Amino acid sequence: MSRRCQSFCIALLLISVSATVARADHEGKLQILLMGDSTCIGSVCRTTHPKAHHLEHVVRDLLKSDNGVPATNVINQGRNGEFIHGLISSGRYDREIKPLPGLDYILIRYGLNDRVKREDFHKDFPQDIRDLLAKLREDHPDAELILMTTIPYFGDERDQEINDIVRDVAKSESVPLLDMYRRYADELKAGPNMLNYRRVSLEKVPPQFHLLAASATHNGQVIVMDNRLDAQLKDVPGWFRDRHPNLAGYHVIGDETAEFLAPRIKARFATAKSDSPGQKTVKVAGIVLKWIRTEKQINYDRAEKMIREAAANGAKIVMTTESFLDGYSIADKSIPLKKYRALGEPIPGGDYYEKLAALADELDIHLVAGIMEADGKQRHNTAVLINPDGKLIGKYRKQKLQHELVRNTPGDKSLVFDSPFGKTGLMICADRTEQSIVGRFNKNGAEFLLCPSGGMFGPRRNDPIVQTRSRQNGNYIVFVHPAEFLVTAPDGTIHSRTILGDRLLIPKEEIGGPLDQNRVFYFDLPVGTGASVRELTPGGAGG
Repeated sequence: MSRRCQSFCIALLLISVSATVARADHEGKLQILLMGDSTCIGSVCRTTHPKAHHLEHVVRDLLKSDNGVPATNVINQGRNGEFIHGLISSGRYDREIKPLPGLDYILIRYGLNDRVKREDFHKDFPQDIRDLLAKLREDHPDAELILMTTIPYFGDERDQEINDIVRDVAKSESVPLLDMYRRYADELKAGPNMLNYRRVSLEKVPPQFHLLAASATHNGQVIVMDNRLDAQLKDVPGWFRDRHPNLAGYHVIGDETAEFLAPRIKARFATAKSDSPGQKTVKVAGIVLKWIRTEKQINYDRAEKMIREAAANGAKIVMTTESFLDGYSIADKSIPLKKYRALGEPIPGGDYYEKLAALADELDIHLVAGIMEADGKQRHNTAVLINPDGKLIGKYRKQKLQHELVRNTPGDKSLVFDSPFGKTGLMICADRTEQSIVGRFNKNGAEFLLCPSGGMFGPRRNDPIVQTRSRQNGNYIVFVHPAEFLVTAPDGTIHSRTILGDRLLIPKEEIGGPLDQNRVFYFDLPVGTGASVRELTPGGAGG
């Protein structure tokens, strides 16, 4: 593929093109970045028809014609011969992609050159995609990443080989997939060569047709975007060989891209409107605080100061991390079982639970706190919701326990609690990874979800999962972790995120030291009103 696009004049043109299409200049517009190979940038089309509507123009103008979509700036960063590993290892990513400011959507379409240039394609290509996604998540955390399948190019078997990998990575990384192959293949049913340009060396063209082809000759090559010379040159070897899109092909790609993006943009724009000053909100505070393992009194004293700070700053809902009291002691199986079990307490009635209830009463706040619950012989990873009168509104027991199963018992109910701010769902940490769990909260009427956490965090491993759950269920999710505060919106965008260090717990000796990074974070959460408290078991209706 890449050998067909390496003439010196096209390379020079591409350099000049990139200077004009690679700016992320906001001007109040949504920023859309296109990444890919020569089937993205279309440099040959730019050579023959420099004033035509190229891919980024097609996407921009189709979106502009939709009254529900705000103005967009579409940036085309495709490159001839590019493959993901080359993009990263050459330094081009760091020079040209990383610095782009304010990106809202990034569409990624690679695979054709990767199939040729990566020695162990089946192993390297999926990892290359994941490496690129990780970089984009870190460098452009507010952008929605979208993977795309390739267009038909090599033939059914090899194309499927590439696109199956793209689909698998999209699924495993919880990234939306735009299936460009399907739409492009459907269009080709009207004619196998209708969407590709014709390109051959002038030397291959019979002399009697040189005059006829003169207007289509560029630097020794006859290049035609349509079928006008098919009658004379169809028998020239290689006349139909090139599978790169012509201008019509880029219109197909642009049309499918705009059709995919429009509803996502409108949903995001509607969310922004709902967050206007007239929207009712409640100030939520997240207590981002490192754990001290097994030290309940120390953990309580440290959190109490921050809870008081949050209330003083007007927070009406204050949330701790998962298992903040015992410092998530379940992670350390070397703790003797008897000592571990003694860290749990009944809810209500436990000493520290009652202290938290009294604190909520005193400060006039709704308090969400992670506690190890003792219920007879069982221990549960539990989150409580306490009202401003110090009364227990409800408690939620974590359902997805994984390694915790050796000492803890999973919950079996997805609860949605009524509050003055609307129907409130509580989930804990790993629950967020399962749509089957999160979806039950949604079906049960949850208007927003609060997620005390303590496992993986950050843009590489955690945030895309939380974004996907928000998008799938149409809810805000507030995620509080010893090293991160995160809020995702119903359209899957990130509305607030701060990473605070890389530690989840510290030894007592480090309290107050450089590793002890803690802070109260705030977010004005758009809310409605709820009317009831309902519950749903995993095996029941709607499960």
